[in-house]
Amino acid sequence: MGTMAYQVLGHTADLRMKISGKNMEELFLSGVSGIAEIIKPGACSDFKKDVEKEIKVDASDATVLLIQFLSKVLTYSHTEKAVFCEANFSKLTEIEIEAKIFGQKIDEFEEDIKAVTYHEAEVKKNEREEYETMIVFDI
Repeated sequence: MGTMAYQVLGHTADLRMKISGKNMEELFLSGVSGIAEIIKPGACSDFKKDVEKEIKVDASDATVLLIQFLSKVLTYSHTEKAVFCEANFSKLTEIEIEAKIFGQKIDEFEEDIKAVTYHEAEVKKNEREEYETMIVFDI
């Protein structure tokens, strides 16, 4: 049997984003805005609401809650062909969220996010008592 000829090549298949907020609501809004800016830069600066979706999630902790929430925002971005720029929270605790997200239809995504991952995600308070975490997207 001859020698195998192969070469493992690295490629950038993910995108990292650090988000923060004075409270949980700001943290979650930062995540929504971040996704919008990645998939369609500048779309939220000239924003008109023409899509509205409800999201309800229960989770074991704040990190899981955030990742599941942002995953639903991403899913709606794909199914509605929209970018979501705003959210109103009727309930938000460390383990439960009920929200309405507001978006606008777009022609195309500048960058396609395939998934929101748990890699590096850990919602915690920093030295300024702000919530923060790293979010890693599969692209």
